[in-house]
Amino acid sequence: MPSTGIRAFGASAPSNKFPKFTDGDTRIVISSSKQYHLHSSILRMHSTSFAAALVPENAAALSKKAEKEGINTRFHLELDQESDPTTGQRALILV
Repeated sequence: MPSTGIRAFGASAPSNKFPKFTDGDTRIVISSSKQYHLHSSILRMHSTSFAAALVPENAAALSKKAEKEGINTRFHLELDQESDPTTGQRALILV
């Protein structure tokens, strides 16, 4: 099978490639071992659901100290562990 170029998130993953962008401001947690650090602007551009959720009112306010230390996560979403009883799908929840 040909390689897709996409690797699972982990200690050996590239520091600035999908799924972990060092300057990304959105962390998406699927499980303790599967996390993504992405750009909210790109997520909003390609998804109406993200466009509605990733708005300034929902963003964390970062202190100057945090910014100097390289902390840039303004949005944190986690995959809900419970499935929707109607659809059987799990949702991302803004925390």
